[in-house]
Amino acid sequence: MSSHEAIGIGDAENDYSFLERCGCAVTVANDVPAIRKFAASTTRGEAGQGVVEIVDELIADDLSRIQRRRRTNAP
Repeated sequence: MSSHEAIGIGDAENDYSFLERCGCAVTVANDVPAIRKFAASTTRGEAGQGVVEIVDELIADDLSRIQRRRRTNAP
């Protein structure tokens, strides 16, 4: 599996190093604001509820909302 296929979900500065290695970096709603700028998306739910939100979205539509946003914001 390539790192481009990995989804990382974090909430604090100590998550930066693994989020930057994931193809899709996501933070949860109660994240530390400094880490949010590295994320492709931030959940509406906090902590575990945010993780459930991303898993549900992955199952439902392969994170198409996040993929559209990433393509739109691409340089």
